[in-house]
Amino acid sequence: ANERDKSTAQSWVDETLAELAAGRSRDVLKRLRKELLRIRTDPLRSPDPAPALRRFIDYLDEHADSVAYDRYREAGWLIGSGRCESAHRYIPQARLKIPGATWSPMGGLDTTT
Repeated sequence: ANERDKSTAQSWVDETLAELAAGRSRDVLKRLRKELLRIRTDPLRSPDPAPALRRFIDYLDEHADSVAYDRYREAGWLIGSGRCESAHRYIPQARLKIPGATWSPMGGLDTTT
């Protein structure tokens, strides 16, 4: 792809992410469905011309309530922060490695030993 195509693609991605960040996932879905329909009606395309686009549409459709980023920010929640995204690496490890600790089958710290 040439630089102009890359620039156009990056602009599209940036605009789409801005719409999602503003809580307009339904608008994004509508536009993406229209684009998928246009691609599918192209006689030179394969039967499934845009599997990644179709998967993204399915994901947004299924998780529409999970991408309400505007509402999450208003509530003061972190969105995709490095701290949240990487916490799974550290928090369970720190808890499991407490010196001398044993764990009950129910998942809690067993203080009876």
